[in-house]
Amino acid sequence: MNKVVKIEDIKDKLTQTIEIPDFSGEGTITVRVRKPQIMKLITSGKIPNPLLPTALAMLDGRNMRKAKSEDELALEGIKSIQIYCMACLVEPTWEEIKDYITDDQMFAIFYWAIGGVQRLEKFRSERTNDTSNNDGADIPKKAK
Repeated sequence: MNKVVKIEDIKDKLTQTIEIPDFSGEGTITVRVRKPQIMKLITSGKIPNPLLPTALAMLDGRNMRKAKSEDELALEGIKSIQIYCMACLVEPTWEEIKDYITDDQMFAIFYWAIGGVQRLEKFRSERTNDTSNNDGADIPKKAK
């Protein structure tokens, strides 16, 4: 029979520590984060009304460029990144760090939250694209 999960176990697994750039841009600092709950932010009113269509489009994967100027898109993008940081930061909290956090730090948290291309970097170093035309040659043959 399966064991019922305890709330303490859930709380322990909700957060993790990640490295983000430090304030000098030369090293890293460690922060505690959790994956954002955008729907919870929307229903709690923490996403400003002008950003609701953008947030919903991000959740749904729709194109956000519909009839928006470049300035409007840039402003929405900046606000979205800040909202992700607010939603993700556990320690320090967004309220504690918002006056000090750098752009690089916010981008690092944002890319972590959305599962950005950084997660694919390890694959780039493992295999290189070559011109040997041996597609699939290194895949083991299925035993008969």
